[in-house]
Amino acid sequence: MTRLLLLLIVVVPAAAAAWYAWRPQPLMLPVQPAELGVIERTVVNTRAGSVAACRRALLSPSVGGRITAWPTREGMRVMQGDLLLALWNEDLEAAVVLARAEAASARAREESVCQEA
Repeated sequence: MTRLLLLLIVVVPAAAAAWYAWRPQPLMLPVQPAELGVIERTVVNTRAGSVAACRRALLSPSVGGRITAWPTREGMRVMQGDLLLALWNEDLEAAVVLARAEAASARAREESVCQEA
């Protein structure tokens, strides 16, 4: 019984002191006092807790497919020319490479026929 009492008297305060010494420090945030000023803009909200954007855009790609990249998230600001989403298109890229190769082959055949004539 005395060992348990000695344990409680020595170990518990030591553990509490160690926790207090190594606890996460609170964040120090700058405080800005409130001041009177001119109201520059007001927002009218008809539904409590939500504000809707004035401009919205719906994405409608001309071809369907599997999305491979979607770098934007809801609420992000995007600029003209930013990538909104990328579709898997390796098959289309291969078709373009094949078409270019066939076009080059046709030009070469045309030149050889013209030289023979």
